[in-house]
Amino acid sequence: MATMERQIEVTGAEQAGRSPDTWRRRDSGWTLLAAGAIGVLVGAAAVSLLTPREATTETTVAQEDTSLEAPPVVVATPATVRPPPTLAERVPGLTSDLVAFGFTPSGQAVIQQWFINAIEPRTIDVPFGRAIADTSGQWIAALVSQRYGDSSNLHIGNSAYQEAVATDVGSAVWSADQPGRIVWTERTAAGTIAFEQTMGRDIVFQPFAIPVPDDARVVWLERDRLTITSGGSIISLQPDGSEAARLAGAEFVAATDGWAVVWVDESLTLVDRDLVPSAPIPAGDGPCSDARFARSDSRRAPSLRLAVLCGTATSTRVEVLDIDPTTLTFTSRAGTDLAKPGAMSWLDGDRFVAVPQPDPVSRPRSVIAILDIETGEVTQLQWPGALFGVIGTR
Repeated sequence: MATMERQIEVTGAEQAGRSPDTWRRRDSGWTLLAAGAIGVLVGAAAVSLLTPREATTETTVAQEDTSLEAPPVVVATPATVRPPPTLAERVPGLTSDLVAFGFTPSGQAVIQQWFINAIEPRTIDVPFGRAIADTSGQWIAALVSQRYGDSSNLHIGNSAYQEAVATDVGSAVWSADQPGRIVWTERTAAGTIAFEQTMGRDIVFQPFAIPVPDDARVVWLERDRLTITSGGSIISLQPDGSEAARLAGAEFVAATDGWAVVWVDESLTLVDRDLVPSAPIPAGDGPCSDARFARSDSRRAPSLRLAVLCGTATSTRVEVLDIDPTTLTFTSRAGTDLAKPGAMSWLDGDRFVAVPQPDPVSRPRSVIAILDIETGEVTQLQWPGALFGVIGTR
């Protein structure tokens, strides 16, 4: 029994007791752990004692040395897209809208309008015809061919709306001195009559309503005179139908306040309102085929401005002349050479001359050459379709 108790006692003493070697080993482990902790604290203190400049430098170097760093993201700024220029930007100084009549590339007859602040022309829904504008540029008249007749219907209005005011019309002309005043020839049961109407204004002069020859064409209306062409002569008529003046063997070209240009003796000639020849128009390089007076401008009164088209089949030039009606002297202001020019027209009073012509590169498109009298510059406007006329409106 004594032996068993010792065994049990010895066994129990080995499980519960600690030998000196065991304590030494454990004290050694705690010592190492404490030393490690002290090292960590010392390291942390050393880092905290570094200056901010040193710490930043170490961090930057570490980032720059990182070989797996992603490439920097480049943010692209989209380029500014400029819209196409407007008509006003294409032709500096122009204030008029343009109305052109002709044919689309597919051959459809149309009238197109290019607003001064628009980037391109648009087709307008008005009857097709050769349009003419009055002195103000606010009224438009168009002779529209009858579908089942040999004459025309007269439409009057603006670029947005036109109304038929007469049928069986042969010719029409606006007054040279009063806006909105128009006269036309109309075939009636009593014969051909020249009628007059004033649009939206009081009538200043006695209106015309007189019989004229069947072949008569009205060409000039100014104050109390109506000028027609008939039988190879130019005839000036008074409101009662009586003849005031006649110029035989002449062809009418253009007119303004008190003056006109006619073909007589195979040359362009300036005549007064009594159809008295005053002076020949200076010809350019070759015979002159057309002329257009600028609208009256009080800043230049009493001088006149005339655009003349002269040249040959291979060389044509538009020349702008200032005319002093007192001394009958002519001064050249500007000019440009054109290929196959069409009908000339004035824009913005007396500053711009517009001349349509075929586009030499892309037919059946057209080019409208606009000559600026003040600067001498020529702007080429590309226009879709084949044009035979252009006017300025307001």
